[in-house]
Amino acid sequence: MALLTATLPVNRTAFEEIARRFQAMPTTSVSARRCPRPVCLALALYLLGPAGGTGAEAQVVPEEDDVKAAFLYNFAKFVQWPPSTHRSSDIVIGVLGSPRMLEVLELIARGSRINGSAVVARPFGADDDPRAYHIVFVREEGTWRAREILQRVRHAGVLTVGEAPQFLADGGLIRFYVRDRRVRFEMDPVGAQRDGLRISSHLLSLAAR
Repeated sequence: MALLTATLPVNRTAFEEIARRFQAMPTTSVSARRCPRPVCLALALYLLGPAGGTGAEAQVVPEEDDVKAAFLYNFAKFVQWPPSTHRSSDIVIGVLGSPRMLEVLELIARGSRINGSAVVARPFGADDDPRAYHIVFVREEGTWRAREILQRVRHAGVLTVGEAPQFLADGGLIRFYVRDRRVRFEMDPVGAQRDGLRISSHLLSLAAR
């Protein structure tokens, strides 16, 4: 299985929209109570790398799940999905097992559109059909639920993202991991092609073989 690996910071233009959204977020936002403006701004600076900003705000380190939420949103920019009778025209991202990631993702996605489609973040419910989602993040790796999701979406054109060391071997397409205090990801492009997903060369170019 050929794998691609990438890390943050990556191409500045790919993530500059995140910076604009966090910098414009009102401090009165309900979600700001859990994702304070300095933390959200720090996430934007983290995503943009050293060129994104300096000073005290840049010293605030975003939580790991904040960075992963930003990754999930941006993955949607570089993927084309095959036609499906199970999915709506909105780009729907499901999150299983991480309330924090879901909350930050909702903040990022609120009111946004990618290639003309609205982006919707939802908690992945116990009775949900994973084929109804465009992207599914699974934190509960190794459980029967995680294995069931991967089995049901095989060849269904769903971008599955997880964290467990065996996630790609089990059929997942993107795996997050942390090394040198940085969030990184590896990808199985062959598996993505098998499932009918077209990954942009721009995203693939961010990864090192």
